[in-house]
Formats: sequence, C-alpha cells, structure tokens
Amino acid sequence: MLKNTPVLLYVVACFLSVIALIIDSEWLLLLTKPMIIPALVIYYFSCEKSYFSFHLLLVLFIYFVSDALTLIKMPNLEVYNLMIDFIPYLLLARIGLMDSIRIGYQNTNFRISLLVYAALIILMIFILQSLNKESSEYSLAIMLYGGVLAIFISSGLYNYLCKPTDFTMFILVGACFSLIADIVYIVNQMIYFVTTFEYIEFVFQIISYFFIVVYFVRRNVAVFKNQEIYL
Repeated sequence: MLKNTPVLLYVVACFLSVIALIIDSEWLLLLTKPMIIPALVIYYFSCEKSYFSFHLLLVLFIYFVSDALTLIKMPNLEVYNLMIDFIPYLLLARIGLMDSIRIGYQNTNFRISLLVYAALIILMIFILQSLNKESSEYSLAIMLYGGVLAIFISSGLYNYLCKPTDFTMFILVGACFSLIADIVYIVNQMIYFVTTFEYIEFVFQIISYFFIVVYFVRRNVAVFKNQEIYL
C-alpha cells in the first residue's frame, strides 16, 4: 500500500491539474501541477530496481523546470519550453541508441525503424511549412528538436521489436505520448490555437512522464547483452 501512495498522489495531482486547466483556476493549477514530478520521484525511489539512474533524475528535474515555466506568463514561452525539453529528449535518445547498439543489427527491425524515422522527419517538414509568420524564425530549433525526438522514438521502436519486454514497451509508449503532446503543442502555439488542444497536450505530456519513470524502474540492460553497462 505504501508503494502505491506516490502513484495515487501522481494520479490525483494530474486529475486536479487537468480540472484546473479546464476551469481556468490558476490557484488550483499552482497547487497541483508542481506535485506531479515530485510524486514520480518518490515513486522511483520507493521501487525496487536493478540500478539507480541519475539520468532519470536529471530528466525529471528539467521537466519540473519546464512545467514551472508554463505557470509563468512570459513572452516567447513556447520557444523556451522547446529549448528546455530538448535536453531530456537528447538524454533519452542517447540511452535508447546505447540499448540499440547492445542489441546489435537486425535487418528487418532496423528497416521498420528507419521507415518510422523517415515518416517522422516528413511530418516535421510538413509542420515547418505550416508555421505562422511569427514562428517561422524558430524553424531551425524545431528541426533539431524534431530530429532528436525522431531518434528517441525510432530507437525505442527498434529496441521493442528486437526485445519485446515490458520496459521496452513502456519507453515506446512514453515516446509516442511525448510525440503527440509535442505535435499538439507546436500546432497550438505556432500554427493555430484551439483551447481544447491545450488540454490534450497537457494530458499526453504528464502521462508520458509516468511511462518514462516506469521504464527506468523496470529497465534491465542484461536483456540486451551479457555485459551490463548502466547509464
């Protein structure tokens, strides 16, 4: 029961944050949104795991900062968020690629992952061409961001296809949720704003946090290779 308490806190904080966003209650959002990441940190520390990941703590810290910035009304906030969230994707993509290297080359799965990567790049190009005039100056930043995110998703897909375990599935699901959240965010902030999209982006983003944490809880590098190298 004690181990489930952080998860319950996370669920309650997420639910109340979504309600606060829908009813436009700033005080409720200020009270509940900052609880989401700490609840996941407590959950991570309370779980039995094969190793301890400082990378995850850094990722969660950056996400906490990013979430805190969204509570502050400031110009060009969407650009700052893209720059900050680029770092977690860089770390996660690196870990995903290291796992792929441990697995080794498997032709069919590599081709499928490469096709998915190409599809994501094409999607990014389409989004870049759809940016409004005010946001077009950030095209290069979005290209770098989208490229790293595509690597993160493609490596996660490759790892799952090669080693279909629970934790490779968790990171793939988390990556897909992050992708949906980021696409909705960019469309909403830089192309055409729709209030409902703001709720959708927020829900997908906070759910992706959970799957990323569970991935690090369950991750066992020995599945990929006999020699364990923990990141």
